[in-house]
Amino acid sequence: MVAKKYIDKSIPYLKQSDSISFAIEMMEEYGLNQLPVVENQEYKGLINKSILESIPLLHNQSLEEIEPLHPSILVSDEFHIYEIVRIASDLKLEILPVFSEDNIFKGMINMHDVSQDFISKFAAQPIGAIFVLEMKAIDYSLTEISRLVESNEAKIISMYTESDDFDPNLLIVTIKVNTTDLTRVLATFERFEFKILAKFHDHETQKFESSRLDLLLKYLEI
Repeated sequence: MVAKKYIDKSIPYLKQSDSISFAIEMMEEYGLNQLPVVENQEYKGLINKSILESIPLLHNQSLEEIEPLHPSILVSDEFHIYEIVRIASDLKLEILPVFSEDNIFKGMINMHDVSQDFISKFAAQPIGAIFVLEMKAIDYSLTEISRLVESNEAKIISMYTESDDFDPNLLIVTIKVNTTDLTRVLATFERFEFKILAKFHDHETQKFESSRLDLLLKYLEI
């Protein structure tokens, strides 16, 4: 699940000598709103379709006079899928350039492919229940959380952490375990004074996971 696995050789490259009209045609043909500018295997940046379409009556103009976006973006070919999604989401990008450890341009990632792979892996997870904790960021300990779950003969299947929208000092921790009965697990966390925000069983879990995947797709504008 690292960046080099997702390099898409079918994504075309633009050259600075290409015309604006040609660039727009390529984006429409490949169903993308962004394409990279590459000269002599050197990544120069990204061109956005919306920027090109905002230039009036100059579609024969070359890309040389347009400043590419994100020329210094650095995505290592060893970056994990989580880091790839974070960067793409932060920058609102549907494609990302990938570089080797010695900064040699290797190709482009299509975030649609990444999201589909992420979804397939997420959907393949075994049945289990989900619960959501709130805690101070300073108190977060994966080891402690795992210990409490496993003390009830359960295992963590997946876990996701995010900052609270209103208080950056708080973490929201979403945990999926390999049991559909959360009674003993939740009793243990309550005994250790963890704040439980929500819990989801069986069909509720499926709805929760589906809503999270829908949010991911919407955020990536796929």
